Amino acid sequence: MKKKSAIVLIFIISISLLLITIGVPILINELYKINSGYITEWEASDVLSYYGSILGAIGTIALGIVAIYQTKKANDISEKLLQIEETHLSPQIDLRAITSDKLKKYDRTKLICCHIPNNMIYITDDMREISNQGDNFWFELKNIRERDILSVTPQELVVEIIDIDKNILEKKKFSLSTQFSMNSLTGKSTIPFILGLNSIWDDVCKNQNCSLLLKISFLLMNSEGVYYNQKIELEMINSNVGDTLTPVFVNKKVHQSEIIKIKQD
Repeated sequence: MKKKSAIVLIFIISISLLLITIGVPILINELYKINSGYITEWEASDVLSYYGSILGAIGTIALGIVAIYQTKKANDISEKLLQIEETHLSPQIDLRAITSDKLKKYDRTKLICCHIPNNMIYITDDMREISNQGDNFWFELKNIRERDILSVTPQELVVEIIDIDKNILEKKKFSLSTQFSMNSLTGKSTIPFILGLNSIWDDVCKNQNCSLLLKISFLLMNSEGVYYNQKIELEMINSNVGDTLTPVFVNKKVHQSEIIKIKQD
């Protein structure tokens, strides 16, 4: 159906062009041959010359419009290619909550461990947590790109306590201190990420209808030495009504990394 419509459209345009370029000059010539009715001071050659000038002007304008359209289209393609290249170069990480038992499969020398002020985390060589138990959260941090990330630095944490109607009851912002950090993260690799929150979770558990929203900002450096900022949001609720207070992650939002335009010397 679409092919048939295209053929009809091409046919109509072709007939219209023939009428404009050949039919109109013939009509002008025939009208001057009759030489009756409205008598003009122009000769047929004058009218044909004027008509030719009009057609030339229309053609020039049409070519200008086509040139502008093609230039815009070329710029759009160039911008899309730049965006694709930027996406290819931009680092991107993801977080997945795990239990403390799963930490044991990892090497203690290959992890990222950070905490809010007035809180310390101590992990033994066999990856057991022996300080602030219950106040730390464990994740697998994954480089989802093929390219290496030269550095991953947790920078800032925003904590929001939210009620059942999504109203923010309390909001706090912390600068994160890093105890252990990886210098590089190879493409598609995963390492443990431990976040120490002190007694913040206890404040949430006082009210079973509240949830905790964590907004973590990371500073990432790609293989070209360019820095990016990325945010990950995690929402947690208390999974039990009894005395056992176990956080469960119910929502996650991973933002795209954004270039900071600071390049390593």
